Amino acid sequence: MPSNDKERVKFGFIVDDFSMGSGALTDTPRSLQRIEQEFAQGKGARAIVACQRRLAVGNWRGIDARKGTNMRLMNWVALAWMAGAGMVSAQQGPEQGIIVTGQGSVAAAPDMATITLGVTEEAASAKAAMDKVTEAVAAILAQLDAQGIAAKDRQTSRFYLRPVHDRRPIEDGAPPRITGYEAGNSVTVKVRDLDRLGAMMDAVINEGANDFNGLDFGLQDPKDALAEARKAAVTDATERARQLADAAGVKLGTLLRMTENSHSQPKMFEAARIGMAMDSAVAEGEVEVQAEVSMTFAIAPGQ
Repeated sequence: MPSNDKERVKFGFIVDDFSMGSGALTDTPRSLQRIEQEFAQGKGARAIVACQRRLAVGNWRGIDARKGTNMRLMNWVALAWMAGAGMVSAQQGPEQGIIVTGQGSVAAAPDMATITLGVTEEAASAKAAMDKVTEAVAAILAQLDAQGIAAKDRQTSRFYLRPVHDRRPIEDGAPPRITGYEAGNSVTVKVRDLDRLGAMMDAVINEGANDFNGLDFGLQDPKDALAEARKAAVTDATERARQLADAAGVKLGTLLRMTENSHSQPKMFEAARIGMAMDSAVAEGEVEVQAEVSMTFAIAPGQ
């Protein structure tokens, strides 16, 4: 084989260059240089088992690119490059070091509450049911204004109208009979002054609210509590890594990697209790802000 051909099949395939725009194959070494650079940078394998000999790719010297065989060559080059990249990836192996996860939590007194309240009404006609709900909700919103609840702190979260069917057993395959309609409207409200929470709930009940769906306590700005929880999580992870290193008889090295898996939404630490007298039977409890981090430490050399 001529020396030039040997160079062209150095990596197991022909590396002729492609003239931009002409679609023809040329016999320049620029493609070979480019591929060698890819391999030197770790983007391809040092050797490719498949196609070690020129015979494996066919006798392509002197290809007539005008017949479209240049696309065939491009496919071979692409497949060989991907095979090399896969070999390099497989050689990288798992991450080395001591890998730990730490948790931290901070309990804090809540300074806000979120409650979903609304009205559910039934009537013989759809319009009558909607009218009753609309009237009650208008009165509730007016009461929220009187209680100092800002417009930005309340949002409609559910609005529906559906038929009510006869609950008696169906006879003779007849469809269920509609006996009326049920309408509902719910509003999610944020209460930023917990001292007024009980009074607000009493007031909206007096205005017709008959549907309550959850009462959650939280923090208006959990940033400071989350920062403390993060510090505690890092301390916990570092101590775990130190204990593992001691148990294994090695010395803990420098921190290589750290990722956070925290959820900023505070969780209830103690459930609130709600009784019939809303102004005196609501226990705020505490909220718990949690943080979690994953850390990878090196093992110090010489161990």
